Amino acid sequence: MVDLLLFYMLIALIWWLFAFLFKDYSVDCTRQRLFNIRDELFDCAAREEINFNDEAYIITRTMLNGAIRFAHTLSVTQFMVMALVAGKKNKEYSADFISNLDMSIKKLTKHQQAIIKGAIFKMHIVVFLHLLNTSLLLFPVFFMFKILFRLFTAIKLNEKIGHSTLWNAIDAQANLIGRA
Repeated sequence: MVDLLLFYMLIALIWWLFAFLFKDYSVDCTRQRLFNIRDELFDCAAREEINFNDEAYIITRTMLNGAIRFAHTLSVTQFMVMALVAGKKNKEYSADFISNLDMSIKKLTKHQQAIIKGAIFKMHIVVFLHLLNTSLLLFPVFFMFKILFRLFTAIKLNEKIGHSTLWNAIDAQANLIGRA
């Protein structure tokens, strides 16, 4: 009986940690990443690589601001419902928006188009990763892929750089600590 009670308390603790603490942390990280993308876009405009008054710049900045503002409400369920509802009820608005965005991007130079498309692509990646990170069902799968990716990257990096002076110093220190 006590074991069962402890089991349920542990499940409740894990759910609370994920649903509240981790989700809030993930929202903060997502917002920071979106701020960074918006800052990069602003820096490009400040360097006069793109004009602050270009319609594509304004639309992209507005999309980033919207994603930042509503990052706390993004969930897989909400995303799916929004896609279904927007696809049926707001077809005209969606089509007009995409058409307007495409036309405004076509007016830009190739370099400016790359800046805008890059910012939009980065925003989509950040939002997608946020959805994976905050979904209770998708998180375990995503977490395992993340660990495998980092492990694979570390192995490839180690093969590429081999044993450098930095690693030799760390290995020697670990050996010294291991002897104690």
